[in-house]
Amino acid sequence: MNKMSKVFPGLGTVVLVLVLSSCSNLFSIFDGTGGAKTVVLDQTYSAASVKGISISLVSESLDIVTHAQTDFRVVIESNLTDEDYYPIVTIMNETFKILDQTKNIPIGKSYDCSVKIYVPEGFIAESTDKGWTIESVSGYIDAQNLSGKKINLTSVSGYVTVYSISTETLSANTVSGSLTISGAVKGFDIYSTSGSVSLSLSEMFTTNSAIKTVSGSIDVSLPENDGFIHSFDTVSGSVKNNFTGTQMSSGSGTATYKTAAVSLSTNSTSGSVKVSKK
Repeated sequence: MNKMSKVFPGLGTVVLVLVLSSCSNLFSIFDGTGGAKTVVLDQTYSAASVKGISISLVSESLDIVTHAQTDFRVVIESNLTDEDYYPIVTIMNETFKILDQTKNIPIGKSYDCSVKIYVPEGFIAESTDKGWTIESVSGYIDAQNLSGKKINLTSVSGYVTVYSISTETLSANTVSGSLTISGAVKGFDIYSTSGSVSLSLSEMFTTNSAIKTVSGSIDVSLPENDGFIHSFDTVSGSVKNNFTGTQMSSGSGTATYKTAAVSLSTNSTSGSVKVSKK
């Protein structure tokens, strides 16, 4: 036994190194770290026939900006370069589409992807069916200068921020992600579970509109206007309206400012409600 120890003094060390090395390889299979992101797509698409936008993502971050060119430009960066993994971009039936493909990614692979869309200045999504329709699960949505007949925004946990929006109808829904929207909206229907809602309008809305949350706060900023009815309902959240002078710790009721042209309905279980002048 002593002779064996003399012949192979480092045998235990070698075996230990091999075992650890094998474990390391095994862990790397499940970890699937793909490294830094690289540009996997940088392409332009004609905007000539496009009347609607439809974007459906899962974990990808989304940035939308305007540029002086006449075509759409899409830049996608990903740590996984296989084209079966990053979003598909296409134009079909006058609709510009971006579709997620994360269902194809093997379990254990780390996925980090960002999508940036450059939209021609002055573009309006004229489709009354699609308009702008953007859906995301956990990735954020950050957009500027969205203009269309209707705008639909949906997110589960990623935040949604839209500056300089212009639309006849806004529909926005989130579970835990916050909603921050500013611009001109004629009518809106917004729902959030725990994410806060902040809406700042440059023009007074013209059709009856509503915001509902469970625990998320509601903050609405309006310009001076000809009047509206504020209908509110909270269980434990406070209510403050700088137009009507309403200020209470909780409860429900209605308050009218000037003439009752349109109504604003705010409903929250525990979130605070604030309506202020710009």
